[in-house]
Amino acid sequence: MRPMTLLTLAAALAVPGAVTAQMAEGAPEAAASRIGPKLQVQPEEINFGQIDDSTVVEQTVTLTNVGDEILRIPEEEGVKGSCGCTVPKLDKYELAPGESIDLNVRFDPRNRTGNQNKTVSIQGQGDFTTTVIPVNAFVVQRVQVVEGIVQFGVVDQGDTQSIEIHVRGMGPD
Repeated sequence: MRPMTLLTLAAALAVPGAVTAQMAEGAPEAAASRIGPKLQVQPEEINFGQIDDSTVVEQTVTLTNVGDEILRIPEEEGVKGSCGCTVPKLDKYELAPGESIDLNVRFDPRNRTGNQNKTVSIQGQGDFTTTVIPVNAFVVQRVQVVEGIVQFGVVDQGDTQSIEIHVRGMGPD
């Protein structure tokens, strides 16, 4: 702010709005237009569709810093999946304004069935807010035991016991 002389101050008090106008005159405009780091994700959601439970699937999303300051993501805990089956991998943790990088997301459907709704969270430092990427799939079992529980009862050492189970193949092969 520019210093005001006593005469300028007296004139400003006589004319309403003059102090505000003079103070605004010396204020930097750049501070008002600051965006900070801002993350854009493309695509915004990962949908693997219908998959079988034996195939690990992957997809890459592009992260872009559309802000005007460096975007920093902590290497520890900055990018994480909502469970052990959803694993994000990022090779770089700092993006300059306008810079883009790829985030690889792996989903392991083993021991899962039906609708799977997971997420990948990206937490930045400073003015950066958390970004959440939904990860969805519908997992179909390749092999299904029709009778879900098999009970043998008591089997003594040296004895054998057998039971018939029915297995149904769920995939085309």
